Amino acid sequence: MNTKPIVLSTAIIAIGLTLGFFVMRMEKAAPAGDHDHHETGGHEAPADGHGGGHMEAQAHAHEEEHEHGPGHEKEHEKDHEHEPHGNKDGRVEIAPESARASGIEVDTAGPAMMKSLLSLNGKIMPNEDRLAHIFARFPGVVKEVRKHLGEQVRKGEVLAIVESNESLEAYSVVTQIDGTVIRKHVTAGETVGAEEELFAITDLNSVWADFSVYRHDFPRLRKGQKVSIDGGEGSQPAVSTLAYLSPIGAEHTQTMTARAAIPNRSGAWPPGLFIKGTVTLAEFRVPVAVKAEALQTLGDRDVVFVNIGNAFEARPLKLGRRDGNRVEVVSGLEPGEKYATRNSYVIKADIGKAGASHEH
Repeated sequence: MNTKPIVLSTAIIAIGLTLGFFVMRMEKAAPAGDHDHHETGGHEAPADGHGGGHMEAQAHAHEEEHEHGPGHEKEHEKDHEHEPHGNKDGRVEIAPESARASGIEVDTAGPAMMKSLLSLNGKIMPNEDRLAHIFARFPGVVKEVRKHLGEQVRKGEVLAIVESNESLEAYSVVTQIDGTVIRKHVTAGETVGAEEELFAITDLNSVWADFSVYRHDFPRLRKGQKVSIDGGEGSQPAVSTLAYLSPIGAEHTQTMTARAAIPNRSGAWPPGLFIKGTVTLAEFRVPVAVKAEALQTLGDRDVVFVNIGNAFEARPLKLGRRDGNRVEVVSGLEPGEKYATRNSYVIKADIGKAGASHEH
């Protein structure tokens, strides 16, 4: 007898009974769930969890406010209270004590006497009006040399003894001026001629400042013009006037000479030193001028920083003539306005920082 159909039928029946049992259980459970839902009044959190996330966010915000406190924003503002208060348009506030600590100084714009100047290079030379060239009176043999290079001599002092070739008698070579031996071309035992310079004596209490002037500048010079003379580091400037303008030029430099005399009793101006000179060509008065050190550049504009209360404001200027210390203001600044002079670059830097802060 074949049992396979019987076993298959039995399995199918068992599966059907099992499925029917589970369906009946689910139908009975559904009303109970609805009843429970109505009893809770819908106050349970939704099964998808969104309501729970909203409540958690509110709780987190509350904790954050509790942690930082209501003064958190004020503390954030304090972090910036030492930054420059300004804007990128060229205005910045600086407290007076901060300005003093930074070395910022303020001056007042107004009328000024200015100068047209010409700068020259030159050299200290012996004053040839006080220079003596000492020669032997007769050819002969030098028997003795009594004075040497750099020594001070007095008028009438003996410099050397020479024995004449003709008379075989000794004679003295003397100086006719007071001064300093700046050249010596004689040694005991050598033969000298009547046309040979033995010594050069100069009075160094007065020296010459000889300046080389290019020919396009030379017509601007006049005798009597004031010249300031600078010997460089370690020397005090001297002031003199032009006393000589050369009528001829120097072929190798294509320049002409302008000369001023300098008193030199202290010996501060030894011949041979290079110098710089500044000649005052003219003096004139302008309605408004500022100190040259006050000028700064913002973008492509020349500005000064005008002081208004505790603020400094960049003011573009149209500039005119200049000298070594001041600059003429054609427009942009009125007489009586105050502006920063020394250390004005500090204000420029603060305006730059303030502008960068606003852009950020």
